Amino acid sequence: MNPAPPAARSTPAEDVIGVVLAGGFGRRMGRDKSLVPLAGQPAAQRQAALLREATRRVVVSVRPEQLSGKDRAAFNGLECIADDTPGAGPLGALVTVARHFPERALLIVAVDLAGLTASALRQLLAARAPEVAVVAARQQPAGISSTTSDLPHPLCALWTPPALAAARRAWQAGSRSPRWVLADIACDNPRAIRLLAIPFTDRNTPPPDA
Repeated sequence: MNPAPPAARSTPAEDVIGVVLAGGFGRRMGRDKSLVPLAGQPAAQRQAALLREATRRVVVSVRPEQLSGKDRAAFNGLECIADDTPGAGPLGALVTVARHFPERALLIVAVDLAGLTASALRQLLAARAPEVAVVAARQQPAGISSTTSDLPHPLCALWTPPALAAARRAWQAGSRSPRWVLADIACDNPRAIRLLAIPFTDRNTPPPDA
């Protein structure tokens, strides 16, 4: 049982980079998830706005082709980083962004997570501790609330430099799953992963009015 996190600060963190992972193809969604409206904005813009309330600097991980053509407007005003290995999944994107910010922690938010709040993201930051490598929201398996699951969601999480180093090693060894990285970290030290009950919806299909 994880203890309740300390009170979250309202001042954006300067030692953490906020990251929106927006480079997926959205095959189940049927379109680029970054363009799907989320709280009245393109999803990439909405998630970046939330992260700005928690971290001083925010970047968006994208495929190179997302920055050209008619859909470029969805990323206007955002600092974007193109994946080194586009289409290889979120672990590749995570490793790419970490390479740009060595020795910095990354607060990761997937572009398709609906229902998040800035307060919830600040809770992830407030739960940092020297012995904790990753602070994550609870995973949301099908039919199970994200607030009651005992699995960490790797794409709504604070990844510290040691965890990012583990992700890089796993990537170089051929892994493509951030969940397996977290499983390996927890296997070595169960206290290295801290879970918080943060409500959200993992949205992989179009909303009814799309």
